[in-house]
Amino acid sequence: MSKRCAAAALVLAFAALALHRGWVICPFALAFGIPCPGCGLTRAAERLLHADWRGAMRLHPLSPLLVPIVGFAALRLLVDYVGGASGPPQFGPAFVRSRPRAAPLLLALMFGVWGARFLGAWGGPVLVGDAAESSAGAHADRLSEGAFWRLARVH
Repeated sequence: MSKRCAAAALVLAFAALALHRGWVICPFALAFGIPCPGCGLTRAAERLLHADWRGAMRLHPLSPLLVPIVGFAALRLLVDYVGGASGPPQFGPAFVRSRPRAAPLLLALMFGVWGARFLGAWGGPVLVGDAAESSAGAHADRLSEGAFWRLARVH
């Protein structure tokens, strides 16, 4: 169990360092230079932890729903792993696993919001990488026009 605790601590330390440094850890954003359907959720979670609901909603409109679900799922996986659970991991909270329609509905919502943001809804797609850090003003975490080609030119 101590090896599992050390491995979990190492993963958590790397994640904390990446978040603190502002590293882009989204494989989709790194590969394609555009935000994925979940981009903005990590920064939105940070805003929710600071009770900044408006900021979280700007980063991802589904964050008040998705952040607790993902957080509880990650915590459950971590506890199961450190506790030495055998068998394949059970992804997601019990209520998602017990309601097979919940996961496809959440995915449909995420992809719907993702597509709508490229059309300009909710201020457009969130910025990823250095562009998010170098922008200024109230719209630092999103594109004002929400156009795909503007996002691509930022990188």
